Amino acid sequence: MKIKSEKKMFSGKRKDIIYYCIMMAWPVLQFVIFYIGVNFNSFVMSFQKISYIDISKVNHGVGGETTFTWTLENYFGEYGAFAWIFGGKIRDGVLFRDLIGISLRSFLITICTSVPLGLLFSYYIFKKLPGWSAFRAILFLPSILSAVVMAAIYRFFVSEGLNQIIGDVFLGGDTSTLTNLFDPAGKTRYGTIMAFNIWIGFGTSVIMYANKMSGISQEIFESAHLDGATGIKEFIHIVFPLVYSTLSVFLITMVAGICSNQINLYAMFGGTFTGADAKPLGYYLYTEVKNSFRGGGGLPQLPYYSALGIALTLIAVPFTLLVKWALEKFGPSED
Repeated sequence: MKIKSEKKMFSGKRKDIIYYCIMMAWPVLQFVIFYIGVNFNSFVMSFQKISYIDISKVNHGVGGETTFTWTLENYFGEYGAFAWIFGGKIRDGVLFRDLIGISLRSFLITICTSVPLGLLFSYYIFKKLPGWSAFRAILFLPSILSAVVMAAIYRFFVSEGLNQIIGDVFLGGDTSTLTNLFDPAGKTRYGTIMAFNIWIGFGTSVIMYANKMSGISQEIFESAHLDGATGIKEFIHIVFPLVYSTLSVFLITMVAGICSNQINLYAMFGGTFTGADAKPLGYYLYTEVKNSFRGGGGLPQLPYYSALGIALTLIAVPFTLLVKWALEKFGPSED
């Protein structure tokens, strides 16, 4: 009987292992191909120079060739990645400092607004203060709908709906004196874009903060109340230190994504957005790679953008690690 029991147990474990392997095979395969494979290929490509002859122009469409040569020109050439980043070179008609300036400004605005507001909104929901349920639904809406859908709704509302409402309510239907907040000639376009990013960023962060707060033992709050810690004191001395670990993860992720953040420009405008007043580095990189294939001939451009991505990674990694160390060193303790 003991032997049969051990055989059944072994058979059950083997079935569990087979089921686990089947379920994990697809995500692991995706990770290997689309993360490891793609990034390795980008690294190798960054040291290549690709030249090809369009077959439509060789022997009336017959023939053509593609050549690959190894080089460091993509990194250290006159207009290579490091020359563009540190040398003040103009490439594709733009300066690196203009793009990274918008990226850093967007990052700082997000840090100074959405992070503290997200914590306060989460605390409001956690304490179930008046209207917390409706408030939660409004903040969670960006997480329920696709970002592309939310961006399309927001752009239509700001471009047409908002002016129409103001005109009908206050101006007797006349909208001729109103301007589009997305107008490139105005000074409101960047602020309007960032307002959307701040709102859409609340969904995930509020969910994570509120869940973390709900896991705090009620005994801690009862003990704090006996010591006179209520309201804002409770938030500062009890809730914030215990939520800080989740907050630090969000901050580190945001720092690591400074160079790739598009501030949802592609979701709102596709590849048609122009103007240096609100174009971050992430949007520039994405659209340049995408648009290089629009008329053909994009393959020779990929090594440079691969090198640029590697160069930005070499800069971002130590900066991110430094921020991680500072958050762990100077952050509040849960004890």
